[in-house]
Amino acid sequence: MGEIKIRYLETRRLADGSTAYYYHPPKPAQKAGIALSEALGKDPVAAAARAEEQNKRIDDWRAGKDEGGGQRPVEGSIAWLIEKFEASHQYKRKKPATRAFYSGALKALREYKLKSITVGEVQARKLSPAHVDSLYLELQKIEPKTDEPTQLPWANAIMRSARRIFNLGIRWGYVTANPFAHMELSEAPARETVIPRDHVDLFCATAIAIGRRSMALWARLSYELCQRAGDARTLRWSRYNGQKVQVKQGKTSALVWAPLLPDLPELKAMLDETPRVSTIIVIDEKAKRPYTLYNLSKAFNEIRDAAGLPTEYQARDMRRAGMDETGDAGASDDELRSLSGHKDRNVVHVYVKPNRRKAADALAKRRAYRKRTGK
Repeated sequence: MGEIKIRYLETRRLADGSTAYYYHPPKPAQKAGIALSEALGKDPVAAAARAEEQNKRIDDWRAGKDEGGGQRPVEGSIAWLIEKFEASHQYKRKKPATRAFYSGALKALREYKLKSITVGEVQARKLSPAHVDSLYLELQKIEPKTDEPTQLPWANAIMRSARRIFNLGIRWGYVTANPFAHMELSEAPARETVIPRDHVDLFCATAIAIGRRSMALWARLSYELCQRAGDARTLRWSRYNGQKVQVKQGKTSALVWAPLLPDLPELKAMLDETPRVSTIIVIDEKAKRPYTLYNLSKAFNEIRDAAGLPTEYQARDMRRAGMDETGDAGASDDELRSLSGHKDRNVVHVYVKPNRRKAADALAKRRAYRKRTGK
């Protein structure tokens, strides 16, 4: 790179004598999700361009601009209240998975478009219970033909997250009432949607075809390893040693591992073909950084629709589909829990469902037992 000096760009001399470039932003920017450490390859021009791009993001962030280049929200607005929450110790002391969940739900609330403005631009003190009830119905996305909500769990998540920040807003003296309090939220029935294997394959093929290979990789990790969408999204390269994947689950802190050979050669090949441009395996091609929970869900919906798959499918269904197939394959409760990380047998027994094949297997085992014992 000659005499050119770029902030946070480092060089290393490799064993073969060549020079490689690495980007290491300051820790505050990493914690805020603005920029991450990256290996930038050996091309000095490309490395410099990428480093400058990341530095601009950091500079904009420090200057108070959001990702779209706009200024920070107006004081007293809902977006401003969300910002206060995400800077609070009440938010920061939560587990990463919980923080990501809050941020995803609150981002959806903040960016939801009303007639002329977004919800985030509304002054928090002016939001009434009637406004909230109307918003809740809109977020549920009622299907006209059936009059049933298609996004009820997500709408509930947004309402509960908003109720949390308004409760804190009252405590901090920013608002005097909580329009999200005492809502009669509809309880979502236990989700039973299972994505068939051929639909998983179609989703992955469509993702690759439209330039979103990262989503195909994410889907394979979630489906094949029976892991939550968020754990597949944030899986680090340090958890893959070329033979097995080890996952520390964000929700329960359970540590599970899965060997890739000989059972999952396609997933291993996909991982091995993926460039290691970050510490995180799954990188959004558009944003050039790991997916947020919100962006992952949005990308999933886009690919699902492009593939012509049922609109009821959600990102979280990939894990359930993998567990359902594993149960149908004859895995015991303990075997399934060892892969999924569930601690409670009552949670996983629903995936080990009775069927004709299992009944036949049970009788076959009885015959084998009688032959073995002579009874």
